[in-house]
Amino acid sequence: MTPLVYAWFMSEVYYWRSLASTLWSIICLPVFLFAFLVFSKLSLFHPVGWIYDVADGFLGAQFWVACLVYGVFLVIVTWFCLPHIAVVPEIEDTHLSAFWGLFRWSRLPLLIICALAGTLSAWIVSGLIGDRFESLTHEVDTDTHGQLYLSEQHLCIVLGGLFAGLSYYRQFFHHGFYYLTFPTVHRYKFFQVRSEVSSLLCNCMYQALQTVKYFYILYFLFGSLPKRWIHASFNISVDQNSVPLDSLMGLFNMSLLWQTYLSTLLLLFSWSFTRALVKIFHSQHYEFTIESVMEYNKDKTLSEALACAYSPILQHLAFLDFSRLSKFSASRRQELLTLSQPGGHPRIWTSVSSTALSVIRELTERVKEENWAIMSKAPVSIQRTNTQRSTTHVNSGKRRILFLFLS
Repeated sequence: MTPLVYAWFMSEVYYWRSLASTLWSIICLPVFLFAFLVFSKLSLFHPVGWIYDVADGFLGAQFWVACLVYGVFLVIVTWFCLPHIAVVPEIEDTHLSAFWGLFRWSRLPLLIICALAGTLSAWIVSGLIGDRFESLTHEVDTDTHGQLYLSEQHLCIVLGGLFAGLSYYRQFFHHGFYYLTFPTVHRYKFFQVRSEVSSLLCNCMYQALQTVKYFYILYFLFGSLPKRWIHASFNISVDQNSVPLDSLMGLFNMSLLWQTYLSTLLLLFSWSFTRALVKIFHSQHYEFTIESVMEYNKDKTLSEALACAYSPILQHLAFLDFSRLSKFSASRRQELLTLSQPGGHPRIWTSVSSTALSVIRELTERVKEENWAIMSKAPVSIQRTNTQRSTTHVNSGKRRILFLFLS
């Protein structure tokens, strides 16, 4: 049976914190897309035209529609990531088990969502770039009529988004992005975000570079497969006069490389920024009720939250509140140590302290069990062999001394 304190926490605390962090990421999304628009239209030798293209794209309806659709995909990915947020990291024994862990049944929905959202997000931002990146096909005028050909630049951008979504999914579990840490020093959310943005951006720039590198290798080896499938399914062929991108000359297309890197960086940074906001909001201090005189609030007290092993996040927040209470809140300490009447017993303190001590004892027993399990796997045979060797060496030494003495 689900504890009442857990149901209350999920509906009134966890849900609203998740919603607030997601809304703030949506508010910041136009800033990210505007930065992407500025760098995607970059033209250092024509600054006036660059400013005009950026202003025209920012004031157009396509930009705000892209913000809306991109935000929808961002919300979907965030809410599928929420069930995997944990306060206890999972440590796999081997690299093979860590790899197969990506394909657990509980994680497969997130894998599919990341792949689809990455593909569609790249498709959305390709429309902001314009030129041949905007559509899957482009028309080439011939002597008789116009001929539709496959726009391989657009295809490369979209496939790059698919690969970036899968890369983010892998990083989410392999790099421990799902692990929720609680800050030692309590700070306001604004200062936490400001201190993490720069490091997050640098990390995303490096990860985007690595992602594009591996994507280019895969596209060079298998880039002809999606083109053949599109030609067979939709009868759209590739312009033979253009340089194929799955060749050495095609890979040195600096414009395509720049746009692929920017779209990958936008996806990784927007998703990572949202994840950072979620972790900052959920690790914020929550002040639990010490004692409630209302009947409907009796299951929302600090002692109930400390005993709720059903939700590790709730239990960690309760211990964080208990720690801050002991250091910074004299009024709450007085309420905690108040003697109950009649009888004059510290009923509240007894309940809270006994719950905390039982959790500590349980943790201590688990640590002891793990230590004994590790020690039981130690190679005892090697120790016995070394002991036997030392005993044999001592006995042979005694025989030599006795032989010298008798001789």
